[in-house]
Amino acid sequence: MATNQPGALDSATDLFEAANRATTTLNGAVADGVTTTIVVADGSVFPSSGRFKITIEDEIVDIASRSGNTLTAETRGAESTTGVAHSTATAVAMQMTAGHYETLRDAIINTQEGYIRRPTTHDSGPTVVKHGSDPLADIRRFAL
Repeated sequence: MATNQPGALDSATDLFEAANRATTTLNGAVADGVTTTIVVADGSVFPSSGRFKITIEDEIVDIASRSGNTLTAETRGAESTTGVAHSTATAVAMQMTAGHYETLRDAIINTQEGYIRRPTTHDSGPTVVKHGSDPLADIRRFAL
């Protein structure tokens, strides 16, 4: 079985944030499928920092940041959905998506495999180093 060792340990900025039952509505229309500024009625239901995913109708949007009620989209039409225009008062929800799940799954698998990639000083490429049988202990040791 092929493995995909990470180039580095995941950090909070690599993974998506989550909030339970986060729903609101659009506070103004989204004019087209490429607009990256999305204003919602109540932004406080979403995480105050970090990346997260929202759904608006059939579209999945990767959000890069939130400031008050303004969301800044990193990717419109994420996960093979289509970025389209949306009307004022359309429901906006934070839901677990396949992409969110796959990001977490891959991070867990890479951690469980106990692999850490770290650059070497004597060659141009990274070296894959497998440590002991407790990957979390090894990660804690190398993360310091």
